[in-house]
Amino acid sequence: AEWPLRPGFNAALLTLSEQNELDALWKKWSKGDCASKGKTTRSSSLNLANIYGLCYTFFVVIAVSGVILIGEILYESIMDVKRFKTVSKLSYSGLSIKSGNFTYR
Repeated sequence: AEWPLRPGFNAALLTLSEQNELDALWKKWSKGDCASKGKTTRSSSLNLANIYGLCYTFFVVIAVSGVILIGEILYESIMDVKRFKTVSKLSYSGLSIKSGNFTYR
């Protein structure tokens, strides 16, 4: 499963590396010069307020997930009770359900 473009790609990377173009591209992209070119924006670092925002977001997502989980559990238990009542009514009326087949007693 050899990639047919691998030798050419490796040669191009080696050429860029030898000409220090690879380092210049890395510095350009890692600093974010491309995104903020021509704009005077201040980059925000990860500070305590940002961490609190992440924590609040995670707690809200976990709380909503918990509410949904509890709702699904309640819904399934209600549906199981209804299914059990339906099956018990069928068995009392002379019908028997065995492995998905309906047989009359």
